[in-house]
Amino acid sequence: MVRVIGLDGKPMGVMSIERARGASRELGTDLVEVAPNGAPPVCRMMDASKHKYQVSKRQHRVRSRQRVVQVKDMRFSICIGAEDYRIKVCKCIGILRSGDSVRAMVHFRGREMRHQGAGAQLLERIGTDLSPHGIARGNVRREDRHISLMITPLSSSTVRECQG
Repeated sequence: MVRVIGLDGKPMGVMSIERARGASRELGTDLVEVAPNGAPPVCRMMDASKHKYQVSKRQHRVRSRQRVVQVKDMRFSICIGAEDYRIKVCKCIGILRSGDSVRAMVHFRGREMRHQGAGAQLLERIGTDLSPHGIARGNVRREDRHISLMITPLSSSTVRECQG
């Protein structure tokens, strides 16, 4: 015994499986089990291939609208010049405007390891300069020979252009 739903979406009542199959054959449709856990199970008369095609098109539309956020690295040095710093910050703003996240990294070479405080100050400066365009997530992370700060973009309505 199954509960049958017709082509128009209206219930046809509870009937035996054989009778439901016969009714769907008369209409030229398929009998598809919709809710197997129901008491009694629910079957629907429909064109199964058309339904499968519509579901696949719907899923394709959803996948095409999704955007994968990437994390892009921007390396800084503690002895960076003012103009180089400005250019790199503008590139970070462009990345944030495109919707991707930025990982600002300060890499230490050789004796620069002694000046990790200066690197942390540089990252804080980067975070404040990018604050109109993104949000610094978490604190400064110290890894082997570099420290980093993750910056994620703000909503697109509050983003301003890079000037300079």
